[in-house]
Amino acid sequence: MLIPDSALSCTQGCLSQPVPVGHTAPVHTSILSTTTQPSCTPKMNMYMVPNPPMPACPPGLEYLTQVDQLLIKQKVELIEALAGFESNNKYEVRNSMGQNVFYAVEENDCLTRQCVGPLRPFTIRVLDNFGQEVITVDRPLKCMSCCFPCCLQELEVQAPPGNTVGYVLQQWHPFLPKFIIENEQREPVLKLQGPFCGWSCLPDVDFEVSLGKHAENLIKVPEQ
Repeated sequence: MLIPDSALSCTQGCLSQPVPVGHTAPVHTSILSTTTQPSCTPKMNMYMVPNPPMPACPPGLEYLTQVDQLLIKQKVELIEALAGFESNNKYEVRNSMGQNVFYAVEENDCLTRQCVGPLRPFTIRVLDNFGQEVITVDRPLKCMSCCFPCCLQELEVQAPPGNTVGYVLQQWHPFLPKFIIENEQREPVLKLQGPFCGWSCLPDVDFEVSLGKHAENLIKVPEQ
């Protein structure tokens, strides 16, 4: 809170006057109390620095050019943890310092979540810390069983919303989770492969991203 100059000069004048013996100096408690009250503004651990636009980079994603690691943490609702009731998933995307840089939320209806489970179609909207939607991920209703190779999982990624930048397609394999990452023209650019055993009870489940079958691995995506 800003204190008027007239109030400050009045206070300084009163404090500078000589005080007779046996008396105490008058103190303007109403003014001093305004300067000693603690701030009640909550401190949020967020990265709130706006990034300048960059060529060939979707707006709102400029920060991704500055980092080599991101951590995605799912927020589990209390009713889902206790009763097993499926709710819309929510995620916090953090940098290596633990600051929130993006926030992702799933959208679909309650009936689909309870009846279809993990195979359900959904739309995930990724927001920055300013509330601007920067990525939209759409997944239609598909199958993921190795017995139905003609109807496997598929994702469409838009950045910004309405502008398709790529797809993620599941590849048929009897044992391994394998995916192909395509650009907006449906041309394969990367391959994603997970381990034979992807049980959640294991400490880390690594997914490796590579350019091709004989290329060196570019990215490792651990799931904890």
